[in-house]
Amino acid sequence: FLVEQSLREETDEGGTRWSERFLFHTDHALQILDTIARHTLDHTTIVFMHRDGELHMPQPFNDDPLYGVQPDGSTVAVVERAVPAKGLEGQITLRIWRGSGEPVITRRIPYVGRRLAQAAVDSAIGQYFTREEGQRIPGTPVTPDSVRNRLYRPAIFPPVEDVRVATDGAIWLKVRLEDSPAGVGDWVVLSRRGFPMYRVSLPAGFRVLQAGRRTLWGREHEELEVPLVVR
Repeated sequence: FLVEQSLREETDEGGTRWSERFLFHTDHALQILDTIARHTLDHTTIVFMHRDGELHMPQPFNDDPLYGVQPDGSTVAVVERAVPAKGLEGQITLRIWRGSGEPVITRRIPYVGRRLAQAAVDSAIGQYFTREEGQRIPGTPVTPDSVRNRLYRPAIFPPVEDVRVATDGAIWLKVRLEDSPAGVGDWVVLSRRGFPMYRVSLPAGFRVLQAGRRTLWGREHEELEVPLVVR
């Protein structure tokens, strides 16, 4: 059971908001048996406080932890993917739980990341603004420049974009690394014990929903943007 709460710290500059995320092990009645993990989320949200209220927008390049669970609930994987302050080299920390208590497996996987290009930043900022308005989010004083000033902009892309735990316990990590092919969805597949086994390159628009030993279920869109379930 995953819970996220927003906290506010009063500072000389005004309110600063951040979040904490708790991962609980519960029974079927949602009684908490154990706190599995707790993370402070530093790069989750852009917050604008203005005269008429507050606007919360997701940070497009956040490096907060990711969570995956095996379909039968037996395995939980937490991927800590904080981006290094400088340089292209970092490490992913993978923790695997099978029940309460301490993680049964911890793996630290080094990587070389892909630089975050200016075009990617411009594209991400443009997604927040409608074509009609162009320069302002309706009902707020928020402009592209004010979003750019609050954007978390690391030197490289966060190395992992998504995580899935397959039906056989393998860990699937969707990655954007220096050597990842352009224009595809590149996944690194780890064994049940967290060791890299192989890579799978999928169509860029394919969203993995469930993975098995030899079969993937997912969603993609046809030409008219109709979602299709794909095996």
